[in-house]
Amino acid sequence: MENFVTDKSNEKQQIRVFTLNCWGLPCFSKNKKCRITAIAEYLSSSDLDIVCLQEIWSKKDYLYISKKCFLQLPYSHYFNSFIIGSGLCIFSKHPISDVYFHQWPINGYAHKIHQGDWLAGKGVAFARIKIKDLVVNVYNAHLHAEYNIHGTEYLSHRVLQAFDTSQFIRLTIEDCDLAVLAGDLNTEPDDLAIKILNQNAQLTDCYFVAQKKTLTFFGTNESTRNSYAPKSEVKRLPQGKRIDYILYRNSRKINVEVQNYQFPLPEKVPGCTHSYSDHEGVEVLLQYGFDSALKGRGPEGNSYELQLTLETAIDVCNDALHKLRVAQKTYLTLSILFGVLIIVSWFAELFFYIPLDIGGYQVASTKSNKYYILYKTYTLGYKLFFYFSLLFITIRNIKFFKCACVSGKVRSCPKLLLKCISRIALEEVKNCLFQVLPL
Repeated sequence: MENFVTDKSNEKQQIRVFTLNCWGLPCFSKNKKCRITAIAEYLSSSDLDIVCLQEIWSKKDYLYISKKCFLQLPYSHYFNSFIIGSGLCIFSKHPISDVYFHQWPINGYAHKIHQGDWLAGKGVAFARIKIKDLVVNVYNAHLHAEYNIHGTEYLSHRVLQAFDTSQFIRLTIEDCDLAVLAGDLNTEPDDLAIKILNQNAQLTDCYFVAQKKTLTFFGTNESTRNSYAPKSEVKRLPQGKRIDYILYRNSRKINVEVQNYQFPLPEKVPGCTHSYSDHEGVEVLLQYGFDSALKGRGPEGNSYELQLTLETAIDVCNDALHKLRVAQKTYLTLSILFGVLIIVSWFAELFFYIPLDIGGYQVASTKSNKYYILYKTYTLGYKLFFYFSLLFITIRNIKFFKCACVSGKVRSCPKLLLKCISRIALEEVKNCLFQVLPL
């Protein structure tokens, strides 16, 4: 167990929060059955109040964990979304009064099926939990991965997802005492996406609060602790990357302290040579007490820092939009060329009866010849395949183009945000934006 800071004070009430990306992709994740069983065993034997899991792609795995942990965590919810599901679920020792799933408008590309983000329809899982007199809003999220450490293809996706999440938190936080955002955010502490979450939603990173009492650092992904970490990445950065977080924000009527921040899972599953997941689990112990003299939400964040962060986000999104414009023109040009090729080849073969060579045998091009019919079916089929594939990509990019940088589902935005959106929105969606945003 990697323990960063501990305070044994029990004078106030406490909440234990745990998060883990379980790497539960069926057929492709290594040792999945063994690891899911081990995760369920750990949760069922731990004294946790709130658990946020990511990448539970199989409903069967969720039901197994739910059944195994029922005595310790009797309340839970699995958040379905789009085609393959969001992979998110929340477990609680205390009653869950409300649940909701807010899907992000941007989720990768449809044609990149092997990555699966678009198929998952990712977003923010929300659960409201009542712990005695304390109302806790729990947000579970899994932002888009980079897939290439040297690339920035999905930077704009994460920026938009982070902004959309921060807005969702701001709009749902009013009636709660404590808000907790946990999950695999696929962004490091100095990255733009985490700055947006911290500043726009005024969230506090539990790690940085705990770090005031210790200088220990260990990443939550691709570190020497983990058996699944690529050797090349471990050699490059032995301590790994910290991309899994537990963030919080409290109302003014309660005081919250981070008493403990730790990696509670052993480095290896007991009796095995592999880790529980390709990510580390993170657990925090929050200590809170009510202060009846205080009311309302906590102090507002630094508006100047927020402005600079949003302006940087705009630049990132503008760059992404420019690249999409270039991509659209490229795909459109290729689609037109394939369309012309289909028409020309069809008429050439149909009317000029060009001799065909199939399997080393020359076949006379006659309409009655069965080989000719098969050949025509084959040639037309593969040409149409390429044509419609490119056309599909183009259509998807247009859809992203219209959604990018706007988070159009937001119903209430500050004046600064209105200014930011008006700079980056396309002409086609400006009218729609101004209908949902206050002037």
